[in-house]
Amino acid sequence: MKHIIINGSGTSGKDTFIKLFDELYPNTTHNVSSIDPIKDIAYIGGWSGEKTEESRKLLSDLKKLFIEYNDLPTIFLCDYCDNLKKRDDYNYSTVFMHVREPDEIYKLKLMFNLEDIEVITLLVDKDVGKLGNPSDDDVLDYKYDYYIDNNRTIEQLKEAVETFINEEF
Repeated sequence: MKHIIINGSGTSGKDTFIKLFDELYPNTTHNVSSIDPIKDIAYIGGWSGEKTEESRKLLSDLKKLFIEYNDLPTIFLCDYCDNLKKRDDYNYSTVFMHVREPDEIYKLKLMFNLEDIEVITLLVDKDVGKLGNPSDDDVLDYKYDYYIDNNRTIEQLKEAVETFINEEF
């Protein structure tokens, strides 16, 4: 199994990258985010799923609180990956883990490396401007294994996905 931490500001094209990856390398892709359990909590608090600057800040702030309180986002990702190990297709799978904060990327990568699990880091970068929260605005504060420039056409992004697959798989 390949473990890939994918990052990029909101609307940078991470999910499009994964969709193209799955089209080129079908039936192997798992897509999970460290924000998933935080979204569940935010729904209970009245968030309706919108992706405005205000709601992105809410999710970023909630995530920070739960990181400090009980490390929920990291525990969630580790549990998700542990459950994947029980699947028959485990050795042929790729899991994309969305993690925005550089400190959280370092921590997760270290945890996986302690278990001798290689983790690749990937940034999908697009000029989207500041989104008003540290989770989105600080994504460039990490040295990634791969940088994908998504300030181009969908055909060029597909070529970048093909190059990534050829280099890693």
